[in-house]
Amino acid sequence: MKKNYYKILQVQPDAHPAIIKTAYRTMMQELKMHPDLGGDNARAQELNEAHEVLSDPEKRRAYDLALPAPASGPGEYAAGALLPSGAQKNVLARVLAVVLVLLLAAVVAIVYYGRDKEPVWIGGDSAYPVVEAGEGGK
Repeated sequence: MKKNYYKILQVQPDAHPAIIKTAYRTMMQELKMHPDLGGDNARAQELNEAHEVLSDPEKRRAYDLALPAPASGPGEYAAGALLPSGAQKNVLARVLAVVLVLLLAAVVAIVYYGRDKEPVWIGGDSAYPVVEAGEGGK
């Protein structure tokens, strides 16, 4: 039986090449699989083989054609199709973190640049604003 490279890298068969690359790197780094880091050489070779095939569009197309067709009905990925896998969770977490940082930067910029630089004082050079009679601290 042919190895399922999608299962090895824990990605969906329709995964974008960037997700495949990130899944590969994540598994090699976080699981310390790289042989140079003292990891499991056989597992590292398996990950390298899966990444080599799935990252090359021509090899991936040939591999996909050689895979058995999914059975009709609930397939292998049907139950978790809407739920991200382990490597995809890391990608989604990183994307979400970047979006939140950019959103925070935008809010800070709007608050900082969207207001007057110096407050308007009524009483001249006084350190405190002068409140006119009858305003009562509004």
